[in-house]
Amino acid sequence: MKETIAKTIEKREYKPMKKFFYFLYHLVMATVHLKKYKPVIIRKDDIRKEKESCFIVFNHLSRLDHLYVLQSVYPKSYNMMCAYNEFYRSHLSGNFKAAKILPKKQFTQDPLSIKAVMNVFRKGGSVAIAPEGIATMYGESHPIIAGTGRLIKMFKKPVYFIELRGQHLTTAWTSPKERIGKTFATTSLLLSKEQIEKMTAEEIDALLNKVTYHDEYKWEKEQQIEYKNIDTYYERLEDFLYKCPKCGKEFKTIGKDGKFVCEECGNGFTIDNKYNMTPLDKECQIFDTPTKWVEWERQVIIKEIRYNPDYEIKVHVKLGKLPEFEPLKNLKTTEICGEGDIVVNHKGMSFNGTKDGQPFSFALSYTTLYTLIYTTSTKYFGTYVDGNYYEFYPEEKICGKLLLVVEEMHRYHVNSWPNYEWKSYLYEGLELGIDKK
Repeated sequence: MKETIAKTIEKREYKPMKKFFYFLYHLVMATVHLKKYKPVIIRKDDIRKEKESCFIVFNHLSRLDHLYVLQSVYPKSYNMMCAYNEFYRSHLSGNFKAAKILPKKQFTQDPLSIKAVMNVFRKGGSVAIAPEGIATMYGESHPIIAGTGRLIKMFKKPVYFIELRGQHLTTAWTSPKERIGKTFATTSLLLSKEQIEKMTAEEIDALLNKVTYHDEYKWEKEQQIEYKNIDTYYERLEDFLYKCPKCGKEFKTIGKDGKFVCEECGNGFTIDNKYNMTPLDKECQIFDTPTKWVEWERQVIIKEIRYNPDYEIKVHVKLGKLPEFEPLKNLKTTEICGEGDIVVNHKGMSFNGTKDGQPFSFALSYTTLYTLIYTTSTKYFGTYVDGNYYEFYPEEKICGKLLLVVEEMHRYHVNSWPNYEWKSYLYEGLELGIDKK
């Protein structure tokens, strides 16, 4: 009987990639594909000179971040950690096997990923990780996954940091199309083995949160770098800028012909090729950057879920699952296998519908659900249920709001994945999950 994809991933030997493939990988990816983004590589501390195995940590801004890690590190051997569900895509699966990519089921306890890291270190390799677990969805970083400090303490390897800037501005989740402009990657030694010995896991987590945090649009306000093909940015930015600051209506703002307009009240703006947002007229009410807009929406949700014990979002979705034997083709991320209703409320997130022609349902509490996973687009979202990855495809443009609701429900009821310490003003005078223990 043919072996399942899951079994082949589990049985795979994780070790440094072969030198010849590594050479070809660098030749094609870094010197051909990356070149058009005008990368500026700055090496304050040169990872290439590190003789020992080490952790290579980078802040996750886009789907192209792996290219900057490659260019910063080559020819030093390393293995990149990547989302488990990506191993099921045909255009990636072969390269992942050759490049010895390490699998990680995001936001879950995942023994396979720990085992893979251990094997790489035993064979003298190094491991590259993005501690946030997911690329920024709207320009501002996500807090790191709790427990990253414990992982670093476990292996006691030096930690190098690659600070990325501009990558989200070239490839955002709201659009698969690329925008061309200058980008940066700066490498430095973050933690020596001696420093790791003296620090607690919590102190390491706090340091990682500090160095990985970044707001792309605030940075661009200062840099004013020109990005070509900016018109492609209008496709689905409204997935996150879903609430109109003027009339308060949701899902009425539409991006079209180089501008965003609320169909309810006419409020709107344009964005130039340096990401400057300009109101359509003096009566329009907007924010300086998309990240400030999303933060305002988050503040609204934070208060709404506390003041409304019956708060609930219900949306009909198509259900997608990972294939058992054959990798996904045509850039698909899952195969549609059913449909039903997703409900998000104070109890958690639940689904009731069908899968493969049979009744299927689940209920996740916020003890295990921190946030939602987005693979290539804001048209759908995913999560793990009993170790299995599923995606959900709603007809409405509601994925941006659902992300904020799930995160803030988790923080209200559990808060084991808290917001940044410097974001505490968002919750001033309000309960957090940790306050209820």
